[in-house]
Amino acid sequence: PAVRSAVMATVFLSGLLLWRQSDALNGLALAAIAVIAVDPSCVADLSMQLSFLAVGSLILLAPAIRQAVPVPRPDPAASRVRFLWQKAREAALQTFCASLAVTLTGAPLIAAAFHRVSLAGLVSNIIVLPLCAALTGLAAGGAAIFVVSPGASTPVLFAGAWASQLLVWAARLFAAIRTHYPGADLSGVQRAITMAAEAHGEQRRASGEPYVTHPIAAAEILAELGIDPVAIEAAI
Repeated sequence: PAVRSAVMATVFLSGLLLWRQSDALNGLALAAIAVIAVDPSCVADLSMQLSFLAVGSLILLAPAIRQAVPVPRPDPAASRVRFLWQKAREAALQTFCASLAVTLTGAPLIAAAFHRVSLAGLVSNIIVLPLCAALTGLAAGGAAIFVVSPGASTPVLFAGAWASQLLVWAARLFAAIRTHYPGADLSGVQRAITMAAEAHGEQRRASGEPYVTHPIAAAEILAELGIDPVAIEAAI
């Protein structure tokens, strides 16, 4: 995934430098060629298959799903408050469509490999996908800055490291809840994490970690102990 992201980011940035429009599918194809050239055996690797399949679904399927949803897009002519609400609703809807596209396309491979498919990702991805996007941007940006000035890339790479840690904690939290409550509605937990992230903002712990990692880590412990999702919402 890191090589794929780096190649696609390079193609996109090269297009901007050359004043040419970048094509997502061409970028994905070039990334596939680069990865296979480095390691031909990776075509049989499940993570590689899921990575490219997920990106392909985001390019092709997610827009089609959004087009099929009968919810109007934000209207710039609306009042400011209403327009901001519409933009927030559209962002959540776009994320859900992306999550649904990735879940549907990856389901056959996941079912074949693990003999089960979970729909928990439809909710958890509303948090995880934005984190993945931020992490990809930080990783690509840090790598590009490192080539020019290794010292200047340190803050970007440091932020990327904590973003990846937050991503792992969020994934573990949702997985732990599903282990004990397979049919639980996780939308409340998702809202609690979003609220905690907004409330703590730029606060950091003495270790330098974003403070929001503390309530998420505490919630993960409770989830592993089998505490119900409502109590986990309160803990976050």
